Amino acid sequence: SPIQLSSTFTAKGLFAINDGLGGKFYYYPSDTSATNETDSFAWGNGRLRRFNEGFTGTRLSIYGTSTNYASSFLVNKLMVDARNYGVRGDYDPNTGSGTDDTAALQLAINNAGTGGIVLLPTLNYKLTGPISIPATTKVIGYGHASGYNAWPGGPNIYWTSDTPVGIYMTNRSSVIENLALFGGGHLSNVVETLNEYHQINNCQILGGTHAGVRWGDYANNMVIYNCDISHNGTGILADGVSSTTSQIWLTRMHYNTNYGFYGSSYLNLTFLGCTFEANGLQGAALVKQDGLTMDGVYFCNTWFENNRGGNMITTNISSTPTANVGTVVIDKCRWTEIGIGVVPGYTNGFSKLSSTYQFQVKSTVFGGPY
Repeated sequence: SPIQLSSTFTAKGLFAINDGLGGKFYYYPSDTSATNETDSFAWGNGRLRRFNEGFTGTRLSIYGTSTNYASSFLVNKLMVDARNYGVRGDYDPNTGSGTDDTAALQLAINNAGTGGIVLLPTLNYKLTGPISIPATTKVIGYGHASGYNAWPGGPNIYWTSDTPVGIYMTNRSSVIENLALFGGGHLSNVVETLNEYHQINNCQILGGTHAGVRWGDYANNMVIYNCDISHNGTGILADGVSSTTSQIWLTRMHYNTNYGFYGSSYLNLTFLGCTFEANGLQGAALVKQDGLTMDGVYFCNTWFENNRGGNMITTNISSTPTANVGTVVIDKCRWTEIGIGVVPGYTNGFSKLSSTYQFQVKSTVFGGPY
């Protein structure tokens, strides 16, 4: 039956009392859209109207009086709690029981709109398909951080069904932050990007059979900060075209089956304060291919340790042996528990298989204990 209130009411909770989903709801008589979110209520005699918490997609409505109410106006950034859209976060990874939150989480992201922020509290979320994050939208976990310096923690997102990609970061300037992403072998790539200016901050990413993070085409000005990327096929894969000027900071790429980082197309890429550890092949592989450039790679204050096939490999598989000559700078780094490989003058764990690379090695320690 309709809620018999004239202007406002207060809900203490939508799923349960004091569950954090309550608040003051305002009568918005001009809204005739369908009530497809859990933070809205139907109203009206034969017409569909709403009480809502103030947010309707990318609009904010303000109640004035029953006959004189303010028109809604566009706002640049909206912050929504994903639970307001039916996300439950009740997955038990030990038993496999829990609600499939895929559709509800996508609904929350879609309704946040351009520039919006979707908040995920520290719970366990079950997903069975891909999530797409549009341009300038942020999905941020709150509670215990999940990055390199703070993991394990939550919020934890688990994929339980096979799907090519867990999270698509589409178009430009989307952000994921403070999340632990578990592909569980069900995903080819846990995170995949298209276009530029995306950021991945304070995340734990594991269980992608192909890659933890794949930078696709036009991956310009990307940032990965304070992440732990492990137990994937390759930690970070940069194999798209026309990509330039990105940074990977304070990130640990370890225990990946193949490479910590594999790049075949990049111009001006910086690794600062990172760790490449115990990857199955090489810590970092810089590979040149026909029509692609791999140049201007800078490693600073980075630790290479115990990578099974060598700490770094550089090679040219293009048909023109001297094509796309690249520069690699290794500055203030350390190489310990060495794998195999050799560079003239530096015999510890450094495979230089291509004469087309120009190396600059500065203040770097090769070999030795911790």
